[in-house]
This record gives sequence, structure tokens and C-alpha cells, in this order.
Amino acid sequence: MRAFLIVWAGQLVSIIGSGLTSFALGVWVFERTGSATAFAVISVMATVPAILLSPLAGAVVDRHDRRAVLIASDTAAALSTGVLALLLFTGRLEVWHVWAGAAVTSACSAFQWPAISAATTLLVPKAQLGRAAGLTQFAAAMGPVLSPLLAVGLVGVVGLHGVIALDAATFVFSVATLLLVSIPRPQGTPTAPPEATLRRDLTFGWRYVRARPGLVHLMVLFTGMNVVAEVMTSLFAPMVLSRGSREALGAAMSAGGAGMLLGVLLLTATGGPRNRVRGVAVFGALLGAGVLVAGAGPSAFYWALGSALIGFSAPLVNGASQEIWQRKVPPEAQGRVFALRRMVAWSAAPLTALTVGPLADRVFEPAMRPGGALSGLLGGVLGTGSGRGIALMLMLAGAGMGLIVLRAWASPRLRHLEDEIPDAIPDTPPAPPAQETEPAAAPVLA
Repeated sequence: MRAFLIVWAGQLVSIIGSGLTSFALGVWVFERTGSATAFAVISVMATVPAILLSPLAGAVVDRHDRRAVLIASDTAAALSTGVLALLLFTGRLEVWHVWAGAAVTSACSAFQWPAISAATTLLVPKAQLGRAAGLTQFAAAMGPVLSPLLAVGLVGVVGLHGVIALDAATFVFSVATLLLVSIPRPQGTPTAPPEATLRRDLTFGWRYVRARPGLVHLMVLFTGMNVVAEVMTSLFAPMVLSRGSREALGAAMSAGGAGMLLGVLLLTATGGPRNRVRGVAVFGALLGAGVLVAGAGPSAFYWALGSALIGFSAPLVNGASQEIWQRKVPPEAQGRVFALRRMVAWSAAPLTALTVGPLADRVFEPAMRPGGALSGLLGGVLGTGSGRGIALMLMLAGAGMGLIVLRAWASPRLRHLEDEIPDAIPDTPPAPPAQETEPAAAPVLA
């Protein structure tokens, strides 16, 4: 797993750097505008380009060197971050620039995510895929654990422009780690496809999944779960900032990261639940409970507890799902199938983000102010005032997550997915070409 660990280290540093910028710019936008809608647009712009480009990205990943795809997308993301730093340094940064930067990063992620997921299958033995998923989730956890605390401190020392410049440097490190490894091409990968073949590739993922109903049900489940996650992503920071401070938000997000780290350690140590589908359902329900708790009380305790429950559950849900897909899809098709999987799972997220901001600003927040339409009915339980309408939305979303999981578990095709669909990968990954087994003595970037 040496090559995988090198690539993973680069991604870890990159995720921390990206988390610094995401946290700092999100706070900057909300403090500048005071609008939950403006804050939510960041999530929309961070999602839509990845969804739209997913079919093309999957075909590109399966037909080209996956390391080259990762290097190109990391480089483009670094340039985008550098432009934001330059605009801020010259005093020209506007809110729409932040939205545009999120869109470029999203477009790059359309290629990064299927490439790194498919590459993992080629670098890691099948028996270790669960632990590889744990390490991947560990990298994801370190962003929420470290980034908010680091961002709050660094903004005061080097300013927002210094934080963004540091993020650009982490992209450089990520590219450097990719230059040190070789990622083998899967057997049967076609090269230089004619136009007609490329057109077929754009629909291949859907044809593959449609023939396996259990995978369809799994995709639909994650689509619903991502709607709830998007409500949390779009509204949690505005809710906390409406009643607390940046420090309170940083502490709550760090609690979530700490919970995620605990979940990651459990996943890495055990390889995840043996019945992966049951693991998705159980920890998905726990994640929904965390969203409900986060909105249940107007204090830092509830924010941190809910965030920690969400953080603990997320890597176990994602790790179990990731291993299912990596086992059931052949390596030469994973780019296209994984791109479709991401496109469908995220399809409702932009609409959710566009909807929840106006709903919070114009419906739920006014309704939960003193004298509002819902203040008499729910004010005695939830409290009234700024942020309480958003809290009610989070509680409804958390309860909805539980219903989504129960509905999915009622499907026998999902419950018996692992038995009905045979594994499609060998027990050991293919060896790289002989001349590429040693790391290249090349220079050196997330």
C-alpha cells in the first residue's frame, strides 16, 4: 500500500488547506452580506459543475492515465485559489468571486473524485479496501478537525489572503506526491476512443447500474441522505453565527471533526461493518439524529453534540458505501460508474441549497421571531429569535433522514445487495509495469 499512502498523504494536506479557505471565505461572505441565501449559493456553486461534468469526467478517467487526470485537476484548482488570493490582496474580492472560485474547484473535483476512487482499487488489495476507506475518511476528518481552529488563528496572523495562499501551496504538495507514484492502468482500458465510442461511454454508467437494482436503490438512498446533508451544510453556520460567534462555530465544527476522527479510527481499525448495507442504514440513521440534535437547542452544547454525532457517523456511512462500489464494479469501469453515482447522489443538492436559504430568510426565521406565526406553537420548546427558524429546519431534516433510511431498508434488493451482486475485482490489485515499480526521481503540491 506504499503508493496509496503517498497519494493519500498529498490528499490529506490538500483537504486541510481547502478546509482553511472554505471556512474563512464562508465566514467572510456571511459577515459581509448577513444573508443565509448568499452563504447557501457557495454550496450550489460547489456542487453544480461537478454534477454537470460527471459523465464526461468518468469517461476521461477510464480512458486516460488516472495520475495525469489528478495532476491536471489539482493544478487547475490551485490556479483558481491563487486568483482568489490575488483579488483579495489587491482589494478587489467580491462575493461573486467566491462563488466563481467554488465553481472552478467543483469542476476540478468532478475529475478528482472518480480518479482517486478508481485508483485506490488498483493500488490496494481487496481485503484492505475497508481500511483504505478508513484512511480516506481520516483525511476527510482532519479538515473539519483542524481547519476551523487553524483558520480562526491564521486569519488573525496572516489575514484571509495568507490563508488562501497557504491553500494554494497545499495543492502544490499534492501534485508533488502524485509525481512520486505510478498508478497502473486497468486491464482492458481502451485508448483514444472514436467519437461514437465516447458517446456510448457517457451513458455506460447508467446502463451498468440499471442492470443491478441493488445499486440503484443504494444510489437513491444516498440522494436522499445528501439532501439532508445539504440542509445541514447550508444552514448550520448561519444558525450558529446568528446566535454565537466565529469561535463558537469553529468549536462546533471541530467537535464534528473530532467525532469524524473517532469514526475513522473505528473504520480503519476494523475495516468497517461486515454487513456493509446494514452499516449504511444504522449509521445513516445516527447521522440524521445528529442533525436533529444540532437544531434542538440554542447553545454551543447542542451544536457541538449534534456536529460530533454527524461527524462520527459520516465516515462509517461513506466507508461502507465506498467499499460496496469498489467491490461490485470492475476497475476498468469504475471511472464512469463512480461519476454517475456521484452525479445522481448530488443531483438534488443544488436545488436544496437554493431552496433552504430563501426558506430560512423569508419563512422560518420570521415565523420563529417573537410574535411570528410559529412562535406561539413552538417557541416554548425551541425558543424564539434569530437562528431559531433555521434550527427548526434542521430538526425537520434530521427526522426526515430517519424516514429515508427506514424506507430504503424496506427494499429487499438493497438489503441483499452484497449477496445478489458478485464481487468484480480480484483479491490482489494488478502490479504496475516493471519499469514503473520504483517511484520516479522527480520533483515536486491539494
